[in-house]
Amino acid sequence: MATVSEDLLLEGKDLLTKQSAEDIHRFGDRILSVEPDNWYGHYMRGCAFAIEADVTNSMKHLKTFAQGLDDEQMMADLCPGIAMAMARCMVSLTDPRGLDFSHVGELVGIVNSKLPESEDEYLLNAVFDIGIGYMKEGSPLNPLLTFHSYKALVVTAFRAYVELSIMIGLFEKIVIVKDTLSALGDPALNKALDANMDFINEMIAVMRDAVDDCPPDRLDKIEEYWLEHKVEPYLAHIFQAYQMSGTAAGGGRFLGKMAKKVMSTEILTFIKVYLSPKVE
Repeated sequence: MATVSEDLLLEGKDLLTKQSAEDIHRFGDRILSVEPDNWYGHYMRGCAFAIEADVTNSMKHLKTFAQGLDDEQMMADLCPGIAMAMARCMVSLTDPRGLDFSHVGELVGIVNSKLPESEDEYLLNAVFDIGIGYMKEGSPLNPLLTFHSYKALVVTAFRAYVELSIMIGLFEKIVIVKDTLSALGDPALNKALDANMDFINEMIAVMRDAVDDCPPDRLDKIEEYWLEHKVEPYLAHIFQAYQMSGTAAGGGRFLGKMAKKVMSTEILTFIKVYLSPKVE
């Protein structure tokens, strides 16, 4: 693992405070030109791309950073910077094509595996809290695109978390994002946001019912099971429900109704598969 001097860390921290993507890119390039695999150089480049709302390149460099750093305390120290970078992406997107969060779940999983166990919920909660702060401050943003970015973030996070209680909490934070954006007072925006809430509300309700109905010791064993097994069996249904939710919200009366029916079926199938392991 590359050794990064205290002076270099302080210089990078100062640049991140000033939020100049050009200066941060230049700093990261300076490090990587000497040591191409230097984790701190990739961290800085990831943050710079985040300021530019380039999700793909930001996640690419942050993933390389996370894979290269094997120091729990350093990861904990830099995690707020990762959260700020991700939150900045959320509120800075202007192009729907930027909603590619396919690698975010893997990034979150890598970061969590290198944080102290007590802090493995920190990252995404911080991404929400920082982003909501930006919204309340009146930062320039595309409100509907920001909402969809947080929705995509949470769905992708199912690759990193298997505990229903954590996922319920993250979905409930989407509700806070929606309420914060609704406070902007734009009737057309509020109509669009309301149309997108069926997926969020159904996911919360189904997961809450599962937690309430499943004996705690069995639920613990199920969570342990999925920690040790591939989650694709139920992820496929979540992703299908997520895809259908977009059509349900904006697909017109007939198509929207059909998509909503498929979405609801996939959500119920997800929780059925999630609870299916024989762990007694």
